[in-house]
Amino acid sequence: MHPSLQYSYRTLFVKVLVFPLPGISVKSTLSSISIDAEPTKTEYTVGQTFDFSGASVTAHYSDNTSSLDVTSFVTTDGATVVQTEGSQKDVTVSYTEGGITETDTFKVDVSPSTGGPTTVSMTSFSEISGYVGGDSNITYEAKKGEASTNPAVNNSQIRIYQNGGLLIISANNSKTITDITIGSAMKTNVQVSIDNGTYGSDQEITENGTYSTGTISASTVTFKCTGTDENSRLYLNSLSVTYK
Repeated sequence: MHPSLQYSYRTLFVKVLVFPLPGISVKSTLSSISIDAEPTKTEYTVGQTFDFSGASVTAHYSDNTSSLDVTSFVTTDGATVVQTEGSQKDVTVSYTEGGITETDTFKVDVSPSTGGPTTVSMTSFSEISGYVGGDSNITYEAKKGEASTNPAVNNSQIRIYQNGGLLIISANNSKTITDITIGSAMKTNVQVSIDNGTYGSDQEITENGTYSTGTISASTVTFKCTGTDENSRLYLNSLSVTYK
């Protein structure tokens, strides 16, 4: 070592403090939800379509300071609850985030059916088959039929393909269908069969238009898409069924 150079080795310990940036909170987890406003409709007749509109749901977190409006992301069992009569029945609202599910409830009153016509409706679809509006008295099912492609859900619509795709509406529990209205996002043509009878003539549905059967009496109604190309498919975006 050069005589004019001397080295000293020392260990330096540094304590680092980390502070969150302004506007950015430390990560917290879901701790509860609250129904801050109940739905506008809380009184039903058995078989009516459950309606959650008007409700407001807030998620609360473990930091005890943050909250978030999650109304658009909750699920409920309301469609099932309104199928049987009862006073002050609980409807459970659920929200899941980060693998944690929290719930809250509100009350509805469900009166017995008067025996008159009941109408159930849907404007959004997540499956190609199920109960219409959650009502176990009426089922819908999309089928391939004579088309070359199986039906599928896209953008909350059921795509029923040209040249023979089918939409079948059936009544259960000894009910009778008295009217059906279907809507399509795409211009198309359909033919209708009542209780597996002969199909009628072509009925046109305009883009974002509807077609109604008018007054009928049926256990099963089948709609066949008779459009002939990719620009004339039945893109089911609404379904309304009246029964008694």
